[in-house]
Amino acid sequence: MGRLIILSKPIYAPILENKKHWFVRWIRPLLILAACLIMSACVTFQDPETVQDNHADSVAVIESVTTAEQTFTTRHAEMDQLTVWLKVDKETPPTKEKFFIDLYTQSNRNAPLLHLAYDLRSLVNSETLTIPLKKNGAAYPAGQYSIKFSVDGGKISLFGRNEDAYAPGELSINDMPIDADLSFRLGYNYGINAVIEDLRRWLNEIWLVLPFLVLLWISGRLILRASRLENRYDWGERSAISIGLSAAVIPILMLWTTLIGLHWNRTSVLIGAGILILVYIITTNWRSIKLRISWASLVLAGVILFSLSIRLAMVRDLAFPAWVDSVHHALITRIILEQGGFPQTYAPYVQASTVSYHVGYHSILAAFIWLSGLGIAQAMLVFGQVLNALVLFGVYLLTTTFTRRPIAGIFATIIAGLMTPMPAYYTSWGRYTQLAGLLLLPVGFLFIKTLLDQPSKKNWWRMDKSLITIVLLAVIMIAGILLVHYRVLAFLGALVLAYLLVEWITAVIHKRLWPKLVKDASILLVIGGAALLLTLPWWPTALRTYVLPVGQATGSKTPFSDFSWRYLNTAFGYYAMGLAGLGLIWSIIQKRTLGIVMVLWIIIMFLMANLGVWQLPGASFINNTSVAISLFIPIALLGGYLLGWTVAGWEVFIPSRWKSAYWTAIGLAGLTLMVFSARSLLPILNAGTILARQADLPAIKWVDENLPDDAKFLINPFLWGYGLYAGNDGGYWISPLAGRYTLPPPVLYGNDFTDNRGASIVAQTKQAISLVSEPKALHDFLLENGIHYVYCGMRGGIISPKLLIESNLFDLLYDQSGVKIFEVLETPTS
Repeated sequence: MGRLIILSKPIYAPILENKKHWFVRWIRPLLILAACLIMSACVTFQDPETVQDNHADSVAVIESVTTAEQTFTTRHAEMDQLTVWLKVDKETPPTKEKFFIDLYTQSNRNAPLLHLAYDLRSLVNSETLTIPLKKNGAAYPAGQYSIKFSVDGGKISLFGRNEDAYAPGELSINDMPIDADLSFRLGYNYGINAVIEDLRRWLNEIWLVLPFLVLLWISGRLILRASRLENRYDWGERSAISIGLSAAVIPILMLWTTLIGLHWNRTSVLIGAGILILVYIITTNWRSIKLRISWASLVLAGVILFSLSIRLAMVRDLAFPAWVDSVHHALITRIILEQGGFPQTYAPYVQASTVSYHVGYHSILAAFIWLSGLGIAQAMLVFGQVLNALVLFGVYLLTTTFTRRPIAGIFATIIAGLMTPMPAYYTSWGRYTQLAGLLLLPVGFLFIKTLLDQPSKKNWWRMDKSLITIVLLAVIMIAGILLVHYRVLAFLGALVLAYLLVEWITAVIHKRLWPKLVKDASILLVIGGAALLLTLPWWPTALRTYVLPVGQATGSKTPFSDFSWRYLNTAFGYYAMGLAGLGLIWSIIQKRTLGIVMVLWIIIMFLMANLGVWQLPGASFINNTSVAISLFIPIALLGGYLLGWTVAGWEVFIPSRWKSAYWTAIGLAGLTLMVFSARSLLPILNAGTILARQADLPAIKWVDENLPDDAKFLINPFLWGYGLYAGNDGGYWISPLAGRYTLPPPVLYGNDFTDNRGASIVAQTKQAISLVSEPKALHDFLLENGIHYVYCGMRGGIISPKLLIESNLFDLLYDQSGVKIFEVLETPTS
C-alpha cells in the first residue's frame, strides 16, 4: 500500500518563483490582462424568468389623473434595464408633457430608488422604451420591486395582457390591482460577480469532462492511432479528426446494433466506455510520452476554452434548450433511450408513418445521457454548447488543410468562435443536428482531398496501405454525415466539387484532364458507394418516406426568399466579412486557389438552395437560411488566412532580439480582440425563442408522476413555419420529458409525406385555436378528440386560464408559479 505524500509547496511553485521562466514572463501577464478586460467588459443579459412577453392588449392608459404600477421579482442582482411596450396618443399631440418612471422596493414605497423623466414628444414614434435601472453605479439586490408610470399631461398607453399572466407580480391602476399584466423584459448586468458565479458552477460540473472525453475523443483517437497516420497532423488537427471520427462511429454502430436487435442501455454504454478507456491505456506507450506543448497548440486550446466559456455563459439562465427544433430533438433522443436503438416508430408521441429524420446527433446525445446520468433537457443544453465549441476544431482543421499554417487556423478559430454570430446563435434555434454535421464536414473533406491529391498516374489504384486506410476513414466520415444531417452531406459535396473544378481547370492547362477525371470519379464512386453500403439499413425507409417525396418538391420561385443578412452581420460579423473579403483579394494576388475554392463553394451551395427558381426538383432539401448559417466556415477560413499570412509575414522583418516582444504584442492584440468580440457575442440569443421557464420543470414532473400514461394535452399553439403549428410555452416539452401526447405535437409530424396525418394535426390545431375564446365549444372539441387535459405554461399563449376557470368546464389540478394544468370535465361543476 502506497503512502500519501504531502507536498510542502504546490508543484507549480518553482515555475512561479523563476522570474525568467517563459510562463512568468509571458503567459501570466496575458492572464492578468484577460481578467482585467473581462471584468471591464460588462454586458446586459435578458433574464427569461423575469419577463412577460405578451403585448397584444392595451392594459393601461396613463393620463394626468391615472397612474400604473407593475410589480416584479428578479433573481439577479445588478438590474440593468427594463423594456416596456407603449404608444403615445397622437390625437392630442404632446407639447411639454413629461412621462415619469419611478422604481421602488416592495419594502419601501416612500422613497423611489430611481426617478426618470422623458419628454413625451420623444416617444411619439416609439413602440418600446428601454428604461435604464442603474443610477450612479448602484447595484440592486435580487428581490421584489415595483415600477410606477405617470404623466403630467397628454396620454400614453401601456401594453401587456388582459389577464394575470405573470405570477410573481401584478399590475395596479391608481393603486388598485387589476386582472392584467404589463408586458416587460428585464435585463441585468453580467459583470465580474456573475463571471465568478459561473466559474464556481462550472468547477462543480468539471466531472462532465470525463464522459465527453470517452464519447467524443477516445474512440476516434484509437481509430487514428490504429491507422498509423497520427504523426502527419499537429495537435489541433489530431483533435479535430478524433472528435469527427468519434461522432461518426457512434451512429453507424447504433444503426447496425438496431438492425440485429441489440439494445443499448446505461449499463452496456458504461461497460463499453470502460473497455475503451482500458484499451487506450494498454495501447499507449507511456514511457515514450513526453510533454511537448507547442505554442500553437496552447493558444488554440485557450481560444476554444474561452469560446466554450462564452457559450456556457450564454445559456446560464435557461432551464430548457430554446425554440421548436430542440423539442423534437429531445423527443427522438427519448425514444432512443427507451428503445435502445434507432427509432422504429414515433408513436405514441407523434402519429407519423415515417421515422426517417436523421438521428446521428440524437444517438450521440443519448450515449452522453447514459454516460452522464443527466436529464434530457439539461444534457441537451450542456452537450449543445460543447458541440458549439468543438466545431471550432473543425474550422481549424479545414483552414490548415488549405493553408498549412497553424497560425491561420488559430485566427480562423477566433473569428468563428467569437466574431461571427454563427455558430453561437445556433443555440437560439436548437440547430444541433446541423452543428453536429458541420463538426464532421472538415474531417471528411481532409480525407477526400488527401486521396484526390494523389498523382494521376498509371495503376494509381494500387494504393499503399496508408492510402487504403484513408479510404476507409473517408467512408466512415461520409457514412457518419449521412446519418447526422442530409444537408451537410450536400454541403460537403459542394465543397468537393468546388475544389475539383479548380483542379480540373489546372489539369486542362497542363493537358492532364482525362486521367485526373477518371481517377477523381473512381475515388468518389468508391467512397460514396462504400458509405451507402455501410448505412444500407437506413435507406429503404428514408428513400421511400423522405428523400423521394422531398426530392420531388420544386420549392420557391423567388431567389433568396429566406436569406437574411442578420445571420452574417450581427456581433462582429461585419468585421469578419471584411477580413474574409480582404483574404479573398490577397489569395488572388498571391495566386492561391483557396479563395476561388471558397467562392465557388458558396456559389454552389446557394445554387442548390435556389433550385426552385428554375422549378427543378430537390429544391426543398436545402434553403438559403441553412446555407447562410454555415458561411461562418469560409468566412473564418479566408479571414484566418489573411491574418495568419500577415502576422507570419511581418515576422520576417523583425530583428531576432525583438521577436519575443513581437509575438507578445500579437498575443495581446489577439486577446483584446477576443474579449471585445465576446462582449458583443454574449447577449446574442433571442429572448423570444425561449419557450419554457424554470417553473415548467416541476410542473412537467408532476404530470409524469400523477397523470395517466395515455393522457393527452392541449397546449398553447402558434404558427411556426412551413404551415405547421408548434407549442408556445413549456407545455411543448411534455412529450419528451413526461412521455404524453400533446396537441400540437413536436413538428416531426411535418415530415410525414405518405399520408394525411400531418394535415389532420394542422386542421385539429387550427380548430382548437378558433375555439379558445369559447370555453364550451373548446370543451366539446377536446372531449370529441380524446384530449382530457390543458397545460398553460408560465410563458403563456392564446389559451386563457381565466376563461377556463370561469366556465366550470375545466378543473384546475395544478397551479404553481404561473403554470396551470386543467382537466377537461365530463360534466360541468355547479
